[in-house]
Amino acid sequence: MASIIAKRYAKALFDLAQNRKNLEAMQADVSWVKQTFESQPQLEHMLLLPNMPKEEKKQVLKAIAEDSISESMLGLLYLLVDKGRILYLPEILREYQRLYREEARVAEVSVKSAAALTQEDEQQIQTALEKALKRQVILRTEVSPELIGGLVVRVGDQVFDNSLRTKLQNMKKDLLQKKISQEVAR
Repeated sequence: MASIIAKRYAKALFDLAQNRKNLEAMQADVSWVKQTFESQPQLEHMLLLPNMPKEEKKQVLKAIAEDSISESMLGLLYLLVDKGRILYLPEILREYQRLYREEARVAEVSVKSAAALTQEDEQQIQTALEKALKRQVILRTEVSPELIGGLVVRVGDQVFDNSLRTKLQNMKKDLLQKKISQEVAR
């Protein structure tokens, strides 16, 4: 869950992009910044150094990003440095992407299965989810052998657990509950 600060900055960035009718371009900037910071953790570490002057931090950002992102995105990075809030950048980027996906009617769905899914299985799952959600679906799959069988599907905050492990656990609870109920009735 994004912090209030991250939500406010992301919403301001989203509103700016929406007003300028360049949501896709801003999404590309957000993706570029996110990928750059993820691939170069030393950059984030450097920007968090309290002893480094803000102007030096902004010069580093300008050298790295000026030719790759819009002035609006670079301005956000400068603002975060000036306000001492650069540590919120990853949250701001995730929140912007969430807002963008919501506007574009795209759902990011995580599917866990006990064994690797075939491409055909993934396509069938994606098609069924797109029909049910009435949205384009970005499917992320993961193998979790402890599920024994079945699937666990996560759409945002909702989890649909149809795994064999969960079914067995529920069956065990039901049997124990029935046993306790029978003993109490005696």
